[in-house]
Amino acid sequence: MSTKEELVNELWEMCRMPPLNEFLDEHRPYLSWKDVEKWLARGHWIGLHTHTHPKCEGIGEKMAEYEIETPARLLKDKFRLPYLALAYPFGSRLKPELERKLYDEGVFDFALGIRGFSPQGTEPYRMERLDAEDELEFGLFGKPLLD
Repeated sequence: MSTKEELVNELWEMCRMPPLNEFLDEHRPYLSWKDVEKWLARGHWIGLHTHTHPKCEGIGEKMAEYEIETPARLLKDKFRLPYLALAYPFGSRLKPELERKLYDEGVFDFALGIRGFSPQGTEPYRMERLDAEDELEFGLFGKPLLD
């Protein structure tokens, strides 16, 4: 994890890609702040998926601050969100004690992995959901076609 950015930058340069800011200006893969405001005004909600999409199981407190705490506080403050969900990239959860600490500090209000449905009574910071690329697609589209 500590060399991820360095390796990504090296790969980017080796592929002769334009400067990142130019690329993002042209392709706009993300919503602008104004777009998020419009999204919320239409009655939708937003959550957090980390800053750079790491596998969270391998990060410690310092990296969690960069990946989760800082962006969570920014979103909550900027859009005056009363609650914030965290959906883990790849379903890869923080270590349980760090996850509980961030939850207790109010960084996020519930956290979602991808290990299927959560039984009633599951702690909000230990929730699960279906993996959209596997279970959800098969359950909604594949299984009915095969039946």
